[in-house]
Amino acid sequence: MLVEAFTCAPAGPHYFYRLTAFVKMGLAPLDRPHRDLERCIRDLAEAVRARDIALVRGRACMLVEMLGEHFEAEEEMMRATGWSQIARHKECHARLLFQARRFERLVAVSPLTPDIASWAMNRLPELIRYHMIATDFGFARHAVRVSHDHRPRLARRRESPVRRG
Repeated sequence: MLVEAFTCAPAGPHYFYRLTAFVKMGLAPLDRPHRDLERCIRDLAEAVRARDIALVRGRACMLVEMLGEHFEAEEEMMRATGWSQIARHKECHARLLFQARRFERLVAVSPLTPDIASWAMNRLPELIRYHMIATDFGFARHAVRVSHDHRPRLARRRESPVRRG
């Protein structure tokens, strides 16, 4: 699994780390929608920087819609691969979608305030990226392992991890 979450760039004699826009799972059916979500997050931030509340509202609505669709598709992949952690992952999806919908409702009735800007540019993007790193990696590892195992699904047995050292 590759994480392109942090890059290192020279800044004089020192180096600094910055979060990049895209977290790569190494599994195309996850990477493509994650890239689309990152674009949506970037568009939301641009609308906030432009101080255009109507555009912020539209981008928030789009983000909630994309999250919902992505979560449904991801949960279907989990069911199809027989992932044992699907219930926990669905709970994480529900909490994240709750936060995104809460933001969408707030934006619908409020002017563009520093609190809303902070939600759009910091809180929501970090919640989504954290979810990708903390929970989606586990599923991606499982899905890659299953996709490389050509035995029939029911014939597979769980192999115990090899202890090293």
